[in-house]
Amino acid sequence: MENVFIMLLFGHLIGDYFVQNNWMAQNKKAPTLKGAAACILHCSLYTSMVYMFLVTIHIYLNLIAISLIFLSHYILDRYNLLDYWCRFYGIRTWKSEITINNTIQFKRLANLQDTINISFGTFVSIVQDNALHLIMMWYIVKIFKG
Repeated sequence: MENVFIMLLFGHLIGDYFVQNNWMAQNKKAPTLKGAAACILHCSLYTSMVYMFLVTIHIYLNLIAISLIFLSHYILDRYNLLDYWCRFYGIRTWKSEITINNTIQFKRLANLQDTINISFGTFVSIVQDNALHLIMMWYIVKIFKG
């Protein structure tokens, strides 16, 4: 199963970081038809990359498993589930490290400590997001691979 995880990781990295363009990234959470289209396109490309890497090690998933990979990615990316989880458990994120007054406001003359906190919060958020996507896919593949 270690080869499966490596292929999931490669597919995830390529799908989330190399084939997702700025338009998809900036619009996929928008509560509009444009947002839904951006997220559907991103998740379609993402799922294709994941499946392409799995096929290289002769892992062929059925339509249900492929749909679950797509759907899990769509839900996590579109609906900010990670934000709700982090707020519920008091886990730091980039949003919790900055001043919030209805909109996100960065201080114009932020000191070094502010910059370090925001940067670390961003890093933690990225790791959390990647871990959640990989864990979900791991279980989907494990269940449907046999």
